[in-house]
Amino acid sequence: MLILSLETSGTPGSVALHDGEVLLAEATLETGKKHAQSLIPTVQQVLASQQRQPADLKLVAVSIGPGS
Repeated sequence: MLILSLETSGTPGSVALHDGEVLLAEATLETGKKHAQSLIPTVQQVLASQQRQPADLKLVAVSIGPGS
C-alpha cells in the first residue's frame, strides 16, 4: 500500500512516501509559514522521485495540529 504522509503543523514541514513499513522518499518543507506555497510542488517532486503518480496512492495521512 502506497502512503503519502504530510506534516505541516510545524516548522519545518515534511512530505514522505512509504509503503507502511519502508520509507521510499521524503522531503522537508523549510519555508517557514509558507507551506501552502511549497506543498503541492514538493508532493509532485516526491512522487516523481519514485516514478509514481497521485493515482498510485492508496492513503494520504496528515497531522492534525496544533500548528498554524
